[in-house]
Amino acid sequence: MRNLPNIATFDVQRHQAQGTFTMDSSAHANLAFAQKWLVDRGCPPEATTANNPFKPANDLTTLVEEQIHRSGDRYDLIEVKAADEDPTQAWTMAVDKEATELPVRVFVEQTQPGQGTYTVREGAFADYAAAEDWVEEQATTPPEPPEYRRDALRTRAALARSTTSPASAAAVLASAPAAAALAQPGRGRSL
Repeated sequence: MRNLPNIATFDVQRHQAQGTFTMDSSAHANLAFAQKWLVDRGCPPEATTANNPFKPANDLTTLVEEQIHRSGDRYDLIEVKAADEDPTQAWTMAVDKEATELPVRVFVEQTQPGQGTYTVREGAFADYAAAEDWVEEQATTPPEPPEYRRDALRTRAALARSTTSPASAAAVLASAPAAAALAQPGRGRSL
């Protein structure tokens, strides 16, 4: 069903002396946020990935998931949505308390069941309305957070200072295309 979270997590605490238990639960649309919720409550991280039949489709997916896992209290969740279509898509919308610009983030997870893989992308928006419009339309890939561009620029600057051979530097630069477009020096006075 569209727009309903498709992952439920449970934290069950047994109180053997009293013969009772307490339970907390939460609904999620993205697996990384479900895993984070469990780990935050004491679940060993390796236990959250033990039975996952799907694997990350690429390195960016792994990086975004690791960012979510390490985020602490960085994100205030606003909304979660999922669409059990083919391919399955899920969205988690959050406010990034550390973002200096474009604070509303949308984490999009898309599962490719036939391939046994999934991708996770992060989009950055100025406000809730812009993020909600993108989720409803999805005519393009989500706009990258400004931090991605800054990281790519740092990589380019580090390569410029390195003693790496030009061939291997070119290979690294090719993996950061946003940096090439942003780092072209302009004409005029340098600051």
